Amino acid sequence: RSEAAQPGVARRAWDALCRVEQDLGSCIFTLVYFWVYFVLHGMTIRLFFIGGIVLLQFSFQLQWPRFVWQPFNTLCEYARDWWPDRLSLFRLGHKGGDPRRRPKGDKKLRRLQLLVKLLLWAIFLVMVFFFVSSLWDSWERAQPHHTMRSGNPFTPTPPVPKEAQHAANVLCNEAQKAEARRAWPEVQSKLQAALRADPSNVCALYNYGRLLDYVWQDGDMAEHMYVRAVAASPKHIHSLRNYGFFLYYVRRDYVNAEAMFRRALDVQPDEIDVLSGYGSLLYYVHRNLPKAQTMFQRALKVVPEHINTLHTYGKLLHYGRADYAKAASLYDRVLAVQPNHVGVLLDYASLLYDNSDRKALDMPKAQALDKAAALWDRVLGVHPDHVDALFFLGRLEHTRGNGKRAERMYKRVLAAAPDHVSAISSYGRLLYAANRTNASLEMLFRVFQTGCEHIQSLVVAADVYFSHKGDTNRAGELYLRALRASPLKSITPIGMPGLACVLCCNATKSQDLCCHPASSGEAYEDDAFWRPRTATVSVDCL
Repeated sequence: RSEAAQPGVARRAWDALCRVEQDLGSCIFTLVYFWVYFVLHGMTIRLFFIGGIVLLQFSFQLQWPRFVWQPFNTLCEYARDWWPDRLSLFRLGHKGGDPRRRPKGDKKLRRLQLLVKLLLWAIFLVMVFFFVSSLWDSWERAQPHHTMRSGNPFTPTPPVPKEAQHAANVLCNEAQKAEARRAWPEVQSKLQAALRADPSNVCALYNYGRLLDYVWQDGDMAEHMYVRAVAASPKHIHSLRNYGFFLYYVRRDYVNAEAMFRRALDVQPDEIDVLSGYGSLLYYVHRNLPKAQTMFQRALKVVPEHINTLHTYGKLLHYGRADYAKAASLYDRVLAVQPNHVGVLLDYASLLYDNSDRKALDMPKAQALDKAAALWDRVLGVHPDHVDALFFLGRLEHTRGNGKRAERMYKRVLAAAPDHVSAISSYGRLLYAANRTNASLEMLFRVFQTGCEHIQSLVVAADVYFSHKGDTNRAGELYLRALRASPLKSITPIGMPGLACVLCCNATKSQDLCCHPASSGEAYEDDAFWRPRTATVSVDCL
């Protein structure tokens, strides 16, 4: 071109941008994706693979355009040679034809390349948008919020003189000393005086919120104090922590509770209570097991023997991960510090009882059951009328064949909780096993009166009517109710032989021809505790 036809500044800037995009566009795009993934998910194994891709792209950055577009150009050439009449998009001219058609085909190729580049730039801008949005959310979480959760406005008070601030701090310290003596009215009066002297005193606001939350049970005023404390000092770790727990346990506002926990961890990443509480929220509410496990592991690095963290982490491994050996080790660590921790005793006993047949525990079945019984006895030593411990201990004795002790346990459960359906059903089946059919029917009908279609209870009641009462119509009705209650579960075969036996006996009027008097046990579940003695069906009947 001549000097008069030189491109302008905009054209030169566009050409420079195209050259940068041609050499480093894919690297920039992958770097942005790398950073956004790190902000959203933290350091993970997948992030290392993305970093490897970035390094590979940087190593070939000078050869990147040819590396990308050469296969594409080759495909276009094949399309031009083999399908010139079918693919108009790639119709770049016939080989050996008029050479004047070549520039038209090359122009189509350049347009197609430009379209792909624009698509890549659009994806890049979308990733930038998400990155800026994540930064904006992080900045917004760090800002003080001057409105309560319910939307009531709160206006921060102007600063007060240093003398008033000092007086408020002195009153707050005196209130903390009165709190140690549990003189709650004195604590309240001191804190109110401190807030009159300095309405923005964080110590007084935080402690007054605790008093209203834990002692007076005034949730609205407690939340008001927590909001004022967070507004007065956005990085006060104790206010952020207690307000997060208040939203979690009292308000059940899990979204804002998680936001408070995150803000607290931004201020102090090793705050043990926040790590434990945030892990608990992730496990129980969001069911985000990997992230909850990460929080528990961080908490245990700070305080290795933190009771709440060990217990909740053990429950995650027990019920969520099915890692019974590691869960048992965490339960043992809790009991070494607090031997009478009721929650851990119950969970540990349940783990041993439910998994006594598995090799994961690395102990014989009899030893696991003995240890489970000892743990339930320790619970009863702390709370003699604990319903769950009494029921599961009676269930264990029932499994072992110790009917008298199991009956005593079931009676104690029903004395404390008369509508305990599982205990009523288990007691009725225990009576049926002892051939006390009338008492068994009385217990089983107590289950039916609650509106619960308990399958095992229905089958046992049908057995009583069929084997002892001779009422086949009533027995068939109960069998059908059991099958309708669970038509597709593994418990279904329990009622099927009894129903077939009843129908056969009604047709032939001969019980000996159709039904055996004793059960073979093949149609039942493996656990003998849940196995009612239903008559099986003979080959002649089928």
